[in-house]
Amino acid sequence: MSIKQLTGGICIWLFLVLISGTAWAQDMPDISTYGSFKAVMSFVDNYGFEEGEGDEQMINQELRQYFEYAANENLSATVAYEISSGWGWEGESGFGNDEAGVIEVKRAQLDFAWPNTDVTFNVGLSGWVAPGGPFGTPVLAGDMPGAFMNVPVTDRVSLTAGYIRASDQSRIHDVDDDDLSGDQLDASLLSLPISMDGWNVEPYFIYSWIGENSEPGLDINDFQNWGMGLGTFATQLSNDLDTSTWNTHSDEAEAYWVGLPFGIDLFDPLTIKGQFIYGQVDGDTSAMDRDGYYFDIGVDYAMDMFTPSVYFLYSSGEDDDISDGSETFPTLYSDGYVYPPSGVAIGFNTQFGMRDGDYSMAQYIPHAIWTLGFALKDIQFMDRLEHTLAFAYSQGTHDDEVFTDAMTSDELGVFKDGRFQEFTDEDSVYEITLHNTYNIYENLQAVLEFGYASLDMEEDVWGNDYRDEDVLVSSFGLSYSF
Repeated sequence: MSIKQLTGGICIWLFLVLISGTAWAQDMPDISTYGSFKAVMSFVDNYGFEEGEGDEQMINQELRQYFEYAANENLSATVAYEISSGWGWEGESGFGNDEAGVIEVKRAQLDFAWPNTDVTFNVGLSGWVAPGGPFGTPVLAGDMPGAFMNVPVTDRVSLTAGYIRASDQSRIHDVDDDDLSGDQLDASLLSLPISMDGWNVEPYFIYSWIGENSEPGLDINDFQNWGMGLGTFATQLSNDLDTSTWNTHSDEAEAYWVGLPFGIDLFDPLTIKGQFIYGQVDGDTSAMDRDGYYFDIGVDYAMDMFTPSVYFLYSSGEDDDISDGSETFPTLYSDGYVYPPSGVAIGFNTQFGMRDGDYSMAQYIPHAIWTLGFALKDIQFMDRLEHTLAFAYSQGTHDDEVFTDAMTSDELGVFKDGRFQEFTDEDSVYEITLHNTYNIYENLQAVLEFGYASLDMEEDVWGNDYRDEDVLVSSFGLSYSF
């Protein structure tokens, strides 16, 4: 081989290496990361509206970090984790600083666009939130495994379709138990966001199939055994409130929700947001059927120094006849996505959204309750410092005869023993919250919160002096986003 041939071969080889190296560099994903760190110290007096109930103080923290691996604008994967723990909670060393089992996988998803189209797909463990109103959604929201597709129809209209595997407790190789077949709980969804000048609507439909051996509770909240409506008052009473039967059923069931969230900004700075939802569950028997509705609306008027806000929500409850099924609004799974400005009593929206310890004083997701509230949001008299002050009054929508006529004292005790409350139309609560935020840096906030709530439970139903202590809540913390 001549020197010329050898030199030419080396040049070709170097050129190929260079080309392949360039192609490899193009194929290497662009890695980016973002997330948040929150730490908070909380104090509660008369937790559960009873004197001396519960620990009065705790400190907890939460770290979330997201990693996105983008090959290009049309293809990426995201992985995320969360570490949520309490200071002093016993760890493996017994000293509270290395708590085991607190790392959660928040995301493990693939995002891509179909070539030469605007159709996008999301597949894997994702965060999905159903279309909602001013305070989120009580139906379906949180981290869930599924597949979603978005198809733009016009510049103002798009279509979203999805499938979710909510629960599947057995595996193909689990062959020793006949009860494991039909243990899936699946959900499918369609939404059609429409955005026009001055207004928008986002109608949606969610359908859920509940296998005969599935677990409908899904640990939704303290209302969990009724979350899907498969354990209504009628069913519980007919089973003498045997809690072992609350999460079981002998046949398939199905549920669906139809929602219509809307927004109006035609009269800016006056804005209106709201939603109406109807949900229905068809169970094994008519007594296990459930249908109900939820409605909320918020009206804001943005001003230079603050934003006045009036809000209202209503969730249907039981009538005086429990033999024909339940009228309480059913939910599927909503991981803290109902958050009115005032949240001490019916849903905990303080601690920057951190819910460790389940600080909701009454209900985590609004069931059988209506609330009327007024807030002054985004109050700003000084640079970097903002306040929100909110007042709310709530009352139940269960007919009180459900409890007084249909239950014995022992049966009533099942509802009284829980931390949550069942509000009848004779029970009420009012609350005041003050939320203060100081921007230390652009991405670092100090937050100071105060809350007060007073509960008034009907004596003819619950007895004298039942949960009659007022609740005081305060918390201080830091929130850093990166």
